[in-house]
Amino acid sequence: MSFPISDTVPKEETQAASFIEHFATFDGRGTVIAILDTGVCPGAVGLSVTTTGQPKLIELIDCTGSGDVEMHTEVEAEVDTVTGTRTLTGLTGRRLTLPATWPIPPSNKYRIGWKDSSPLFPTDLVRAQANKRRLRFDKEHHKLLSSATLSIPPAIVSTPSSTSSDAADTVDALKDLAANWSDPGVVWDVVALHDGVKWRAAIDINESGDFEGAKLLATYSDELEYHSFGDDTRLNYSLNFYDDGNLLSIVTLSGTHGTHVAAIAAANHPTDPRQNGVAPGAQIISLKIGDGRLGSQETPQSLVRAGIELARLKPDVANISYGEPGATYNFGKCIEIFQEEAVRKAGVIIVSAAGNAGPVLSSIGHPSGNSGILTVGAYLTEKMPGALYALLDDVPERPFSFTSVGPTLDGAVGVDVFAPGAAITSVPEYTKHSVQLYNGTSMACPNAAGSVSLLVSGLKQSQIRYNPYRVHAAIRNTAKQFGDPFKIGFLQVEAAWTHLAIPSLRHNLDVLYDVKVGGINHGRGLYLRSESETSTEQRQSVKITPLFTNPDDAETTVQMLEFEAQVSLECTVPWIKAPEFVLIASVGREFLFNVDPTGLAPGLHVGDILGYDTNQKNIGPLFRVPVTVCKTDLAADSALRRFGDLEFNSGEIVRKYVAVPDGANFARVETDEFKWTKTFPVTPNFTGELVMCQYCTSLGKTIVSVELEFHGLQVSAGSDVEGSLGTRASGDLIFLNSGNAALAHCDIHSRLRRESISVIAASLDKVQKSLRPIEAGTVSPLKSRDVLPDGRQLYELVLNYSLKVSEEGNVLPFYPRTGGTFYDNFFESVWIFVFDSQKALKSFHDAKIRPISLKEGTYTIKMQIVSCNVQILDKLKNTPILVNFDVKSVTLTSYKTLGGLISDTDKFSATTLLKGESTPFWLSGVEGSALPKFAAPGDLLLGSLKVTDALTVHKVAYLVPSESAKEKEKPVSSSIPETAAPSADAQSAAASGKDELADAIRDLQITHLKKLSDSPSKRDVLLTKLEMEHGKFLPYLVARLEIHGADFEKSKIEEDAALVEKAAAAILEVADRDAVAIYLGLKNDAASGSEASKKKAKEFDVRKDAIVLALLWNARVAKHRLAVIGSETAEVASKAFDESLVSLAQWLGTSDGKYVSLWVWWLKNKNENGTALKAIGKYLGDGKNVASGDVEKTKIWEELVGYKKAILEKLGWKIWVDYEAKWAFKKAPPSYVLF
Repeated sequence: MSFPISDTVPKEETQAASFIEHFATFDGRGTVIAILDTGVCPGAVGLSVTTTGQPKLIELIDCTGSGDVEMHTEVEAEVDTVTGTRTLTGLTGRRLTLPATWPIPPSNKYRIGWKDSSPLFPTDLVRAQANKRRLRFDKEHHKLLSSATLSIPPAIVSTPSSTSSDAADTVDALKDLAANWSDPGVVWDVVALHDGVKWRAAIDINESGDFEGAKLLATYSDELEYHSFGDDTRLNYSLNFYDDGNLLSIVTLSGTHGTHVAAIAAANHPTDPRQNGVAPGAQIISLKIGDGRLGSQETPQSLVRAGIELARLKPDVANISYGEPGATYNFGKCIEIFQEEAVRKAGVIIVSAAGNAGPVLSSIGHPSGNSGILTVGAYLTEKMPGALYALLDDVPERPFSFTSVGPTLDGAVGVDVFAPGAAITSVPEYTKHSVQLYNGTSMACPNAAGSVSLLVSGLKQSQIRYNPYRVHAAIRNTAKQFGDPFKIGFLQVEAAWTHLAIPSLRHNLDVLYDVKVGGINHGRGLYLRSESETSTEQRQSVKITPLFTNPDDAETTVQMLEFEAQVSLECTVPWIKAPEFVLIASVGREFLFNVDPTGLAPGLHVGDILGYDTNQKNIGPLFRVPVTVCKTDLAADSALRRFGDLEFNSGEIVRKYVAVPDGANFARVETDEFKWTKTFPVTPNFTGELVMCQYCTSLGKTIVSVELEFHGLQVSAGSDVEGSLGTRASGDLIFLNSGNAALAHCDIHSRLRRESISVIAASLDKVQKSLRPIEAGTVSPLKSRDVLPDGRQLYELVLNYSLKVSEEGNVLPFYPRTGGTFYDNFFESVWIFVFDSQKALKSFHDAKIRPISLKEGTYTIKMQIVSCNVQILDKLKNTPILVNFDVKSVTLTSYKTLGGLISDTDKFSATTLLKGESTPFWLSGVEGSALPKFAAPGDLLLGSLKVTDALTVHKVAYLVPSESAKEKEKPVSSSIPETAAPSADAQSAAASGKDELADAIRDLQITHLKKLSDSPSKRDVLLTKLEMEHGKFLPYLVARLEIHGADFEKSKIEEDAALVEKAAAAILEVADRDAVAIYLGLKNDAASGSEASKKKAKEFDVRKDAIVLALLWNARVAKHRLAVIGSETAEVASKAFDESLVSLAQWLGTSDGKYVSLWVWWLKNKNENGTALKAIGKYLGDGKNVASGDVEKTKIWEELVGYKKAILEKLGWKIWVDYEAKWAFKKAPPSYVLF
């Protein structure tokens, strides 16, 4: 018995195999299928050539932007006069050597760019390559560690407790380096040239700078060439150029999914045709919509660009095995392009996967379910279990239990046809295997798309006119029925071909009949679920409007004038009544119909009004008006439902419709047999669907009993002491301090049953801030890739925001106007990128919001909004974004009475409420130290209110109140701290009641000193004046030291060094180190908390800061002298520097970056490199020292990184030198990455 290899891609059941047997040349040849997915691997088996020997993959396009490389930088090569070797300096800093075989551009100029590899590699490959790099790194590192260990003196080895040597510290430093190793990834240099005919580019995939082995590629569609990132990855890539070479797109894969999908649709195996896809003669266009930066998720940007490419390239068929949830149909920029530009104007037949969120009703995701798009569900055929799943027993044919089903929320049927939902076929080379089993509607969709390709291939060769709507009608009306409640059938290719060969009268099959049922939502069908809808007879109007392809063409105008559909209406069920006939012209026609669901039994009921051409009834209905009714079972106890002894076999589904009682806000479902319980929120007065299903490949019979119990605990809140100001429905956001009152009066009401109430508490664990742009955004046109098919240019609005993160934690930036939408997004695209102060990208966000972890610092948020409507973008130039910060939870205590809240007594305790009972409680406010330290007035604290142990269903918000009044303080200069100087002249001045105006003038003069850095003569005059009048005033002395220090940093001459020492000495004299040391050691006064003690503490803090500044500058001067003097005085200078460090450490501490920088320099100067590395590692490894945007910390950080690099180079540790160089580039790239 041979293996059923032909069943690994099911084709017999759909009649695709027999169709090719009957029509050998109708195998897809002459057709093109676009695959909108994760990308298609050009090296995968079966994807090289078609059955006629043509190239299989004719376009590879990245629509996501994840592979974009900015190529604006133009340079000339340096030519070695002896060897003729041409070299460049890349943007990474590497020296790049160009092969002699490369053509020399006529302009003699090259374009250079750089690219981080991570967005280009699939997630699983990123992890695998990182592991390989770590293994290679560890081998080299082990050699260094072994060598360093052998160099430790024997005394240190035998006596571990003895004083550590630099050799031992070297070993420790190496161990610390390895422990903190983090994969730097791969950063490539990219070089492009114009050879006089076209642009070509190559990538330095080895990061060596040597391009000798690099493949010089043109745009893929020009030469159909691709290359690999190496044998260790086997990840293939190709290139595309845009905007006259200014933008290069590196096209790779974001996963295996797209290749598998393409192979189902059109793989061709010349040596074994049994493994072929459905349409082996078809060619393929790959439109990558899965963004590697987001795993493989599609984005509004990638979808719009894919739609633009569909309209430009005009493939015959487009396969979309992707999808996201959506509530609004036939809406959104992406859907608009698909429907109007790709389908109606370009004639593309779009086939889309229904989704895998079934079997619950209305689970179809976008773009499926939208008009003009053929939606495919997944079906399990009789042969598939044996060939694909290796099951012990047979299972019945039926749709896969996971397949999403309709109706759509606006009443349309949703799914158009079912197709086989699994296959074993090709996957990309990087997986290191050739084929794999996948199942889902993602596999059913390309099976159907391949079948459509067969039909189109036959239509083209037979010169039969067709359009997408005609093909849709043929597939729907000829599908094999199997008992689906919505009358959706299983795809039959030969039957559809027979249907397509029937001549159409008056083009009645060449249009899309747009159905709009009357009512507020104008649905494409009638969907009745609520008790009020299903308990009364409904009379509705419906308008049927024919939509024509190419509506602006003259030929279409003729068709519209000639169009006349003489339609008979048939109702498939007795509870629907409609007129017998209706005449429909191109303008459309409206009629009334009745639906009477009152006599229906509980359960799901589906009926249709079918419209037939009276002259050709045999072709099937021209349109259908679907009616779906979900009838509830009215039980005696609406809050408790039990469904006992339900029997299931493979794939069987049981649906129960339950009215959610008024007042319910959560429910619990429990199964007896499996002891499984789940609690979840519900919405009152809606009809819920309880769906139970045994998985379609699960064998045997199962008996299950299910209990569904509804609960209703309603909470209302207000700041009025007499009662609640208003009620918020369960699950809505409840404001606990309306009117900015620091308390909340709440009521809890049990609506359905006896409820156990826990100790009520509100937990607030997020701070939400609203950020405005730093300045008004700018609107500018995008480039050639972003022009809509109708010629409208897309524009971008780029907004910059400053984000201050006060402590490390999770941060969530988002733009609420996108509403989390993808296919039905109003904008063409919205991106949010977060960068640190060095332009390093920290995170990116699109329609799906996701938190990120950020360290303390200041970040730049860049938001890009894309639209063709400039007026709308202009209105958004100052639009805010919201940012949520995770914080340590703040708990609001609950009390029984207002008096209890005020006196902190009579706290709320656990209790029980009977049905209909209520009880009040009071929640405390959040003030003072309880507030997160960075929460400002106007911010929101977000969290939840827990009233029962079962589930948290109430979201709450607390408005951070305005600051409490503070004691009025004497105004002082913001840059000059006030201090009680202990000098005699200051005391006498205070005693004599010195005029405040004079103090203000003095402070202003001190502040003005720094502004005179470009006018030394004016500054010296002012310094002299202040010296005479306020020579013992500490703020003046601090300002003078800072000025002389800045001069010394520039000049490095001894004269300026002496001025620094003199200024430092004056500070140490006035500040009185001994007095400050005694005060700081006692800390008694500050502990009392009085205003006098606080003022004194502030004074001594200012004096301490001045002392530290003086000691720091003394150490810097000593360091300079030690670095420049001769060996004869080195001992004296060394001693002076040592003493300055000791003094500084006493006041500053040894962990402060200012001290660490000096200490490391000293160790490096003494060749104690191991100890220096250890100190650097300790400082850099502390997260609080990485402050993005902090100028002083950034300077220290860069200085220590420079020392580290120099020490590593001196030690000859090349692997660590290269490692640091990579991270240095990634942490401070030359430019912001592109959206």
